[in-house]
Amino acid sequence: MAGKTVLLKTVALCQYLFQFGFYIPAENAEICLVDKLLLLVDDLQSEENGLSSFASEMLKVNEMVAEVLKNDNVFVLIDELARTTNPIEGKAIVNAVATIFNENNVRSLITTHYSGLNAQCRKLRVKGLLDSISTKNINAKNVNDFIDYSLVEDNVGDAPQEALRICELLGIHEEIVNKAQIELKK
Repeated sequence: MAGKTVLLKTVALCQYLFQFGFYIPAENAEICLVDKLLLLVDDLQSEENGLSSFASEMLKVNEMVAEVLKNDNVFVLIDELARTTNPIEGKAIVNAVATIFNENNVRSLITTHYSGLNAQCRKLRVKGLLDSISTKNINAKNVNDFIDYSLVEDNVGDAPQEALRICELLGIHEEIVNKAQIELKK
C-alpha cells in the first residue's frame, strides 16, 4: 500500500520523458541519460509455457543481469523482486541481485518487503502510517490519506510491520488479525 509500483512506474516515465527532452513533473531532479531502461513491475506468469510467476520473473531478471554485465549505462527498476517464492530464498535473491548491480555501478531501484537485507546499497522506506490516527475516521476509501508516503533512510533494514494494523483499520475480520498476532508471538 505504500505505492511502490506507482513509484517505479513514475520514475520510469520521468526517465523516458527526460531521455526524449521533455520536462518532468518535479521542482528539481538529478537524472542521467542512460542507454537502456529495464523495468520489471508485472506478474509474468505464463500458463501457455507452464512457467510460474517466480520462474518467469527469474528469467526476466536473468536477462536484466546479462544486460547489466555487458552494458555499463543501464537503469534497472524491479518491483518486489522474488516476492513469489519463500522468504528465505527470496531475501537471498534480492541480496544477490542488488550486490551484482552495486558491484557493476548500475543505477537501480528495487522494491521489497524483505527485512534484513545486507547488500551494500542505499536503503529507503516509506514512513508509513501516521501516528495520530483515529480509527473511527478510516475506511477502505480514505486509508491512503493516513499514510505518509515520503521516503526516509533506513539503515536498520527492518521492514515496517504495519500490515496487521492496516488490517484492523480496514475492518478485516477480528479472528484473522488475532490469529496472525498469535503467530507473530511464536
